Amino acid sequence: MRDVNLSLRRGAVALVGLNGAGKTTLFNLLLGELEPTAGSIRVLGDTPNSRAAAGRAGRVGYLPQSFGFPPGVKTVDFVTYIGWLHGLDWEVSKTASIEVLQRVGLETRMNVKLGELSGGMLRRVGLAQSFVHDPELVLLDEPSSGLDPAQRVEIRDLVVEESARRSFLIATHHLDDIDRLARQVIVLHGGTPVFVGTPSELAARSTGRRPGLSAFEDAFLEMTTTTSSAGT
Repeated sequence: MRDVNLSLRRGAVALVGLNGAGKTTLFNLLLGELEPTAGSIRVLGDTPNSRAAAGRAGRVGYLPQSFGFPPGVKTVDFVTYIGWLHGLDWEVSKTASIEVLQRVGLETRMNVKLGELSGGMLRRVGLAQSFVHDPELVLLDEPSSGLDPAQRVEIRDLVVEESARRSFLIATHHLDDIDRLARQVIVLHGGTPVFVGTPSELAARSTGRRPGLSAFEDAFLEMTTTTSSAGT
């Protein structure tokens, strides 16, 4: 990552870039898993290092692209445990887990073991655990990864609904629905933001030189195929 100077808007923000553009690195920096070699980072007023992260745990949620889960544990118990890890009392977490699982449409699957859920349901569980503790900011790394189009729309609509309650930074490869998902778009290329603006401003960068692509896709490729990307 280099020359990154960002101030995120409240609501849903889409983070897009080619593989290796630096999306995961940026997430790790925001989570305090990596330390910047230069400059500084502040998340909700704190510097995200291991010491600050402990106090900030209740204010930030995270859904990795793939998350491990114990297949023999019931859905509600898993989400309750995550809430407890974020500092909630167990009974408070249990109540919050029931509420968020209802919000993501899993009210009939609360007592089903995780190993018995479909891929789409597991992603909804992943969403539920990311905000069970009512964080101010949630980081989502490819939340619709591996889902079919219908399931992807379900996840997108859930994020849009929740973005009225909290802010999201969402790493995604799906450019076709960012106008319905995000208020702000960040395009990373080679570890550097090459665009920060609204979806309509991104679409306006389209040159129309790539027939068959949406304005978002055309503008994105115009920004990211001139040089090879770097980073992880």
